[in-house]
Amino acid sequence: MDFKKEMAMSFSGGPHGGAKLSLLTSITILVAAVLCGGPPGCEAVDVTMAVLLPFDDSYLFSYRRVAPAIQMAIEELNEDPRLKLKHKLFVKYNDTKCNIAEGMDRAINFYIKQQVDVFMGPVCDFAVAPVARQARFWHIPMISCGAMALDFSKYRETTYQLLTRVGPVNFGSLSNLVSRQWDHFSWKKLKLLYSKDGQDFLIKGFCHLLTEALHYTLKDIRPDLEQDYFRLDEKHQDFEELLRDEVGLEYGGRWRSVDSKCRLPAVFALLLAAVLCGGPRACEGFLVRMGVLLPNDDRYLFSVHHVYPAIEVVAEFLNREPSMKVKLYVEYADTQCSIAQAMNSAIQLYAGGEVDVFLGPVCDFAVAPVARQARYWHIPMISCGAMALDFSKYRKTTYPLLTRVGPVNFGLLSSLVSRQWDHFGWKKLKLLYSKDGQDFVQPGFCHLLVEALHYTLKDIRPDLEQDYFRLDERQKDFEALLREEVGLEYGGR
Repeated sequence: MDFKKEMAMSFSGGPHGGAKLSLLTSITILVAAVLCGGPPGCEAVDVTMAVLLPFDDSYLFSYRRVAPAIQMAIEELNEDPRLKLKHKLFVKYNDTKCNIAEGMDRAINFYIKQQVDVFMGPVCDFAVAPVARQARFWHIPMISCGAMALDFSKYRETTYQLLTRVGPVNFGSLSNLVSRQWDHFSWKKLKLLYSKDGQDFLIKGFCHLLTEALHYTLKDIRPDLEQDYFRLDEKHQDFEELLRDEVGLEYGGRWRSVDSKCRLPAVFALLLAAVLCGGPRACEGFLVRMGVLLPNDDRYLFSVHHVYPAIEVVAEFLNREPSMKVKLYVEYADTQCSIAQAMNSAIQLYAGGEVDVFLGPVCDFAVAPVARQARYWHIPMISCGAMALDFSKYRKTTYPLLTRVGPVNFGLLSSLVSRQWDHFGWKKLKLLYSKDGQDFVQPGFCHLLVEALHYTLKDIRPDLEQDYFRLDERQKDFEALLREEVGLEYGGR
């Protein structure tokens, strides 16, 4: 097989399993391939890599975050005698500012001054496009972990021939995933709500480009799908009203017949029927008193203000629809995402005889004590949190009345990581985490995730060499930290 084609297949997950190469070694072999057709007969040459990244740390792929890994790559590849490379790899950096004009200007300057053999970056899509279009005229290859927009796939053979995308995902593959989900659940409608500036810390225009890709890809592969979209702006502050107007029952709450016995709106009401009366067949009409245990603090992803509109839509539909046999009464209590406060709120609702089912808590440390007592009270619990490993491990003995409805939990994530390590043939894992990382989801998020990863992988991959390191506020020099804690032992072989 032609060496260039073989390398292209390895980067796209082809049968040669090129992912077993380290990222850094792969970059060097790719540079060798595009410059001289591969290792056989390759003349010694100094390779200058022009790295085009934003220097602004508000972006995920800023210079400060990426440069340490690139520098480690260059040092290893230039000094490791086992690789026997004839090349020497050099690097030059410049700031794209994630801007279409700035990125193009920096690339032109590198080209005119003959200071580039290969471009790494830009990452931001609007900065990638003009550089990639010119790269084919300059005969200079490009590597980018961005370039996620649909056009980079669509016009790969005609406009972006010298662009190699090495990111884990792009908007085309994401659109295919959404299409498969809609097929799986037999959904016939899709409403896309997005913010023009949403997720701009990744790349500028992220949500706009994603929505565009979803719309046109699904239009091609699912022409029967009824689509609509709505762009939010700064004027839209009342999200409850927005959800009612733009989503409503037309897209978000339509019920369907279940065994022709009870007609329940969406999965939520069906789940209530299941946990309270043994399923739709047994459902003869009842009042459900639901105690909602959520934090009032909007720092948390699942605060009562974020969740309240959806709950009220369900409650109003159930209560006003004459064909429904479920009446829903909702009582809210603030857990403060606290183990003590959540337990106290649950006890008060139970003691007052005001609850038939708990919705929440979400924060794991708050879920655990309530779920343990719920089995003595014979009150079912529904939570989109409860992600820690123990909720799976002791599901039948300690948490039998807890139903987890979140899209993922740490056990599933640990299994996914294990499969990735198997796929790539990796034998080592170093976990670096912050004690307070991702606390806007729930307190202790990163600690619980690392704990789950460690023990799950210890069980299913006992041969895996593991280590972990917890960051603290004093550690600001991330380049030094990566060298000391990861280094070549975990990151560069």
